[in-house]
Amino acid sequence: MNDDLHPARRDAVKLVAISVLILFFELVCIRWSAAYIRLLSYFSNFILLAAFLGIGLGVMLARRRIRLLGFFPAACLAYVILVASAEFEIDIETQAQIYFGQTAPPQGVRLGSLLLLPALYLLIGGLFVLLGQEMGRLLSKFPPVKAYTLNLLGSLAGIAAFPAVAFLRWPPAAWFGISFALLIPLLGGRRWLRWVNTGLMGIAVVIVAVMGQGSIWSPYYKLDVHPVPGRGATIIAANGVTHQVMLDINMKPPLYMFPYGFFPLPPADVLVIGAGTGTDTAAALATGAGRVDAVDIDATIVDIGRELNPNAPYADPRVNVEIDDARTFMQRSDTQYDLIVFGLIDSLTLQSSYSSIRLENYIFTREAFEDVRRHLKPDGLLAVYNYFREPWLVGKIAGMMSDVFGEDPRVIMLDESGSLAMLLAGPRARTIDPVNPGGAGAFAWERGIIGATDDWPFLYMRNPGMPGHYVQFIAIVLALSALSIAAVQPRFRLRISWPFFFLGAAFMLLETRAITRFALLFGSTWLVNSLVFFAILTAVLLANLYVARVRNHPVRLYYALLFIALAAGYLVPLDRLLPEVGAIKYIVASVLAFAPITMAGIVFSSSFKKSTDIPYDFGSNLLGSILGGLLEYTSLAMGYRNLLLLAAVLYALSMWAWQRRR
Repeated sequence: MNDDLHPARRDAVKLVAISVLILFFELVCIRWSAAYIRLLSYFSNFILLAAFLGIGLGVMLARRRIRLLGFFPAACLAYVILVASAEFEIDIETQAQIYFGQTAPPQGVRLGSLLLLPALYLLIGGLFVLLGQEMGRLLSKFPPVKAYTLNLLGSLAGIAAFPAVAFLRWPPAAWFGISFALLIPLLGGRRWLRWVNTGLMGIAVVIVAVMGQGSIWSPYYKLDVHPVPGRGATIIAANGVTHQVMLDINMKPPLYMFPYGFFPLPPADVLVIGAGTGTDTAAALATGAGRVDAVDIDATIVDIGRELNPNAPYADPRVNVEIDDARTFMQRSDTQYDLIVFGLIDSLTLQSSYSSIRLENYIFTREAFEDVRRHLKPDGLLAVYNYFREPWLVGKIAGMMSDVFGEDPRVIMLDESGSLAMLLAGPRARTIDPVNPGGAGAFAWERGIIGATDDWPFLYMRNPGMPGHYVQFIAIVLALSALSIAAVQPRFRLRISWPFFFLGAAFMLLETRAITRFALLFGSTWLVNSLVFFAILTAVLLANLYVARVRNHPVRLYYALLFIALAAGYLVPLDRLLPEVGAIKYIVASVLAFAPITMAGIVFSSSFKKSTDIPYDFGSNLLGSILGGLLEYTSLAMGYRNLLLLAAVLYALSMWAWQRRR
């Protein structure tokens, strides 16, 4: 850090730099850990909450004499070595929910989820304690509103930097290298110690580089491409799990050709959802399709198909490739198709670390099937096929199709095990023999299973509710968090600034609601998620700047406006926005999503402006985010719309806590 700067300016630059580092490294941990510990792809929320715990505790430790930041390089190296030393697999035993890729690695370590996740929670939380203390020390050097402004500016830079790295497809060694480059000017200390820490960070980068050697990093996965000698096949693994197989279409099982057998002539227009490396597209071309729209969310996987698929489907002039969220594509397109194919769609990651929604969940809801119905020609056909793992999942999808199309779909089992199935719906499905369509075996699907909706989009849960392993996780996280908070305080007391704690919990729910709303309206792509995060922080920054300029703050009025904004967001359902297009949908959705966030930002900043203990209040706010993140899991039982009711309750509790404090 430049010593020629005025001390106040130097501290301001340091505060911005540590804020950039914290947010950037938080995203690094979420992406990198999930690539090697498979089921963390489905529990990245736990990494986020661990970061909040660590930052909150670190900020509360700001006044301790010992400076913890110097221990970060060694702690980070230990974290890297732990992940590199053994390939962990989380073991979850449940029939109420489906997780893909839950198989023991050949030479790995299989641990119960109740052992591994808490250990990771404390380990990652400990890393962020070291960073959080430095941020707390710097926050204390400024008036509250200015300190928060500098923190937000750094966070905005961090949230912009990681998507840029993802867009460039840089590997994790670059992610860690950027993190350490931000850290080095902040370390200080004696020269020999700086050299030791630089060496430790260099070792960590080398280990990360070796671990990722040969892998391709998309914005969603760690991808590994494995040719199969003697078979002419290529396997693509995502986060260590076999995800797709490329093979000459003439050597593929008849599954891919099956839907085309119900057309007397080749279909003129075909839509492939989840086109991936191009096998389904190649099948459409091989059967004489006139035009194919191939939609996939991951450009990196499509590029692998362009380069390695032996049939080169994406080079055919009849193919139009769309890198987009499938639901968003259907909302903005007015093309009708003879055949719409859902090709083996099952992602291995969440839409964001703020929610429990997987990438493809919004494609498999009643409302999504209504979109599909609008895109079918009068004699069109919808084909959905996959290895469904559980018979109840077939029944769930079949029930949604039946509700939307007004008649039962044709459900066909394509293997003896009963896991590979195809569901056919739409006008052309009426001409198919419901007993033995196409000579394959018919399947009596299970009825009465609650279907997924845009508000409750959990395809891989049998019914709404809170599975037992989630209850156990939540209990463990709450217990570990409470013990950690008490451990850093004198006399082992659980001392928290409750007004700021409830503000943090409520705001976490608002963020989750905004992210899921925009994912539905504009897609679950990494770019949309990044823009939404950036917009949320911008709204909070503008609210903070407003508070900085205004002297008198009628906090009760701000709370009243906040509750009105929450009510508006609750009362205007998403299905009223989906038919709209372009600017109208964007404006209405933005107002409904960001009005509560902006008002919540004003409430927080006007309260924080009066803080007499910045580390205590700011740390409590971050710790409250843990409660909000855990309350997000209630959406598994009651949907995302009702999160606004929980947020309203938490804001009411913050008002009550302010009155108690006064």
